[in-house]
Amino acid sequence: MLSAFVAHAPNDIADAYYFATPKITTNKGPIDNSLLERYRAFYVSLFRELIKGLARRTRLTHVFYPSTTFIESNEPGFAEYVQAKLEGEAICRELERDTLRVVSSRLPMLDTDQTKGLTDREFPDSLAVLSTALRAST
Repeated sequence: MLSAFVAHAPNDIADAYYFATPKITTNKGPIDNSLLERYRAFYVSLFRELIKGLARRTRLTHVFYPSTTFIESNEPGFAEYVQAKLEGEAICRELERDTLRVVSSRLPMLDTDQTKGLTDREFPDSLAVLSTALRAST
């Protein structure tokens, strides 16, 4: 399915903003390998495949990859999520080359369909956070 998407992508694409994610769940027990693999599929494998495919087929020059501040905060229950995001950041560095700029910004938890009802904490303004991250990445 991803290869079909890449094959039909307009060849004048210059920018890609990668926000694909599965449902993020907590795990208070030992590392859950199936959860880790699900996160790796989205944040590492599919990301790498998509960007490499678009880079071959289009004029792609700029990629934005949102990572997470959970990497610094060490919030309990998110070890698999953090591990996969760290691996995704490593893929960003691997993919970057002279003609392709791949920027990864560690974003805080934002108010999304996925986080609604998950916590009663206040969220930063999503538009302001994303605008700042995107401006800094260009």
